[in-house]
Amino acid sequence: MRYFKALIALPKGLQLCLASPAIRRVALWPWGVGFVAYLAALFGAVWLHPVLLNTAVSAPTSWWTLLIYYAAWAFFALLLFLAAGLFTVIVVMTIAVVSQTSIAVAALQLFGHDAPQEQPSGAAGLAKEAVRTISVEMLKLVWLVPLFIVLLIAGLIPFLAPLALLLGSWLLAYQFVDLILDIYKLTAWQRMRFALNHFLLLSCFGLVLMLIWALPLAGVLLVPAAQAGAVWLLNESGLLPPKNKKAIITTG
Repeated sequence: MRYFKALIALPKGLQLCLASPAIRRVALWPWGVGFVAYLAALFGAVWLHPVLLNTAVSAPTSWWTLLIYYAAWAFFALLLFLAAGLFTVIVVMTIAVVSQTSIAVAALQLFGHDAPQEQPSGAAGLAKEAVRTISVEMLKLVWLVPLFIVLLIAGLIPFLAPLALLLGSWLLAYQFVDLILDIYKLTAWQRMRFALNHFLLLSCFGLVLMLIWALPLAGVLLVPAAQAGAVWLLNESGLLPPKNKKAIITTG
């Protein structure tokens, strides 16, 4: 039952983004950033495609070289299309990470959970928390982006594809779960240990994210919905800290 919840967490997150005014208001920023980033990524992919194609293969001169040419054309088109979606997710998760935190906090409050870092005091506190959160995410990207690229390429190799899909799904889900755990001030090792202990649960959640991410423009909606969905999943799975009994459950 828990793994089924992981499979439906993304649509549940999108439902939260649309139904809750507090979450919807915050989600508008990452949606806007994602739309612009996706258009830029597609433009770059269209420009880069003939460059890669002409570098890899020469103009066809016979029927079998024509087959090779079209196979290379399809390969680079698929690779760049997936890369455009990955680029969109990375950009949104980096630039709009503070919005993601706000989405997670709003969703936690919606389910009656305490959110320790909900409102840092004063403008200085807000700025300090924003800088800390962005720094944490940037440091994660230092090792995650190269790993994602390796898994993306490995996924195009038939005998490595299942392993690459499993690890890629887990890594994608890890991003959203890790941010929730960071709200509770868990250390990097504690967050990683949590993700490893629930590897299959996160992989099921991430698999849905990966499949939706491959659809056109889906990366624009993915990040806010995935962040809210991750909170829903941890809440429904009983993996969040005990609820604050005094918290007011509200959709406003």
